[in-house]
Amino acid sequence: MAGSRGFALSTSPADGMFYLGQAEGLGEFVKFSASLNLPRTGKAIPARSLLPELQRLQDKVNAAFVPPKSIDQHPRFIALNATLKTALELDAGKFYRGALYQYLDAVRSFGVLDTAELDAGQKSELKIRSRRCALGYGRPRMIPSSKSSPSARSPWSAPRRLPTIGGVHPSSAVRSCRLAWRPASPRP
Repeated sequence: MAGSRGFALSTSPADGMFYLGQAEGLGEFVKFSASLNLPRTGKAIPARSLLPELQRLQDKVNAAFVPPKSIDQHPRFIALNATLKTALELDAGKFYRGALYQYLDAVRSFGVLDTAELDAGQKSELKIRSRRCALGYGRPRMIPSSKSSPSARSPWSAPRRLPTIGGVHPSSAVRSCRLAWRPASPRP
């Protein structure tokens, strides 16, 4: 909400109103979500300080901040450090669940720093798939790995391995599915 004034001053009042409206809508959603009396099926994650994990991740980020990566991916490092700073501030204020959310976002961002650059063939394939999806010819689908056999799939539905994020593997529930692309039948 505080950012809306800055956007209004630097661009136009309409841009500031957009962010003000977005903040109000988010506040209403939070109030609505808090009013729901949904039964809890499992135990809540225990709230605790994440300071040791945050410091370890900050040490890893500091170690990774060396040229040429620090130059090539400078905006990503800035965003990652801002996320870590937010997590540390939330942790210091004893808002442990908010700190956990920011920590997990920082772990994801850190994992992206080491992704390999796509070669020309992969870029071409990505462009084709994006175009097909934008035109409505294909859609992402989650396909259980137990029902998918490599010989029965088309090249469009080849499984994609779930990446490790900062050395952390996805949960077993997520690991049991693989992201695949299947062409939908063309629309008439």
